Amino acid sequence: MLDYDYYFKITDAIIQKDISTSLLVFNEILNNGFDGHNFTNGLSEHFRNLLVCQDAKTINLLEVGAAIKEKYLAQAKKINLADLIQFLILTSKTDTLYKSSKNQRLLVEVMLMQLCSIENEQNEKKKSLIKLPFNDKEKSTPVQFSTPIQKVETLQEEPAQPLQTPIEKTATKDTPTSISIVASEQPKADSTQPITNDFLFADNISIKPQVPKKEEDTPKINLEDMPKDPFTEEQFIGKWIAYKNQLLDKGKFNLASIFETTPLLENTTITISIENKALEDDFLAQKSDFLNFLRKELNNYEIDFITTINTDKTTKKAYTPDEKFAKMSEKNPTLITLKQKLDL
Repeated sequence: MLDYDYYFKITDAIIQKDISTSLLVFNEILNNGFDGHNFTNGLSEHFRNLLVCQDAKTINLLEVGAAIKEKYLAQAKKINLADLIQFLILTSKTDTLYKSSKNQRLLVEVMLMQLCSIENEQNEKKKSLIKLPFNDKEKSTPVQFSTPIQKVETLQEEPAQPLQTPIEKTATKDTPTSISIVASEQPKADSTQPITNDFLFADNISIKPQVPKKEEDTPKINLEDMPKDPFTEEQFIGKWIAYKNQLLDKGKFNLASIFETTPLLENTTITISIENKALEDDFLAQKSDFLNFLRKELNNYEIDFITTINTDKTTKKAYTPDEKFAKMSEKNPTLITLKQKLDL
């Protein structure tokens, strides 16, 4: 069992935002022969213990010795409740992804870097994504030019062009003419024009145009006009196994496990028993492909199916480690005693 001191060291590094120390401690844990998955679960348990230390009413839930309890109480004062909840969310996600990850060590190291950077991430979220080049309080003011006109004759000789802005002239005999130009109201930009660089976007932000997805035109088939050839149960089982082999060739082993047992066939309705709701959802996503295969192979478009969840524990398959242990302990009850002695 991994020593408590390692978890206290890791947590101190997380509180101090020290990524290097957290990675070095984790490397030491791996060199001592401990598994990264067990470390992740132990770290979740450590954060949970710190969480119950936040309230005097829940301290009794801390099942450790007196010396360790004092360490927990001291460390709990250095961290707030909101951060602990974020820590638990991260460790739970890592625990879920660990078995399916191809680089499990990197997965845990990324988790540690995220734990050390939670406060920084929250500050980044508070920043405005778009920096506008103007302030709402600033109001547009007319542009005024006051310049003496020395050569009026040359201006009159050039071809006159229509002015887009009204010009107010004030002149006297002894003073030069002063021209005041008031900027005319600009036309509103067309909403259909593409976005230019008028707006300055924050770093690491990319805005991609939202392209509406085109709905695929799938021709509807009138099943009443399609063939409805009779078929035998042996023919159906042959196609059932053939579709299972197709799934295995595509690497869809979970879906292929549904086809290990022969379903109940009544006329053209197939009753399929599935182990759990998640597997049923995956199978229903393949519904059209499965039905098209059977209907074309058996040349009968009345074929349909219904699904049921297997609630019989004696025939229910084991998927999770707890379910596998429960199955094994039914055959060999001494495993439960061994688990209790080893405190697993």
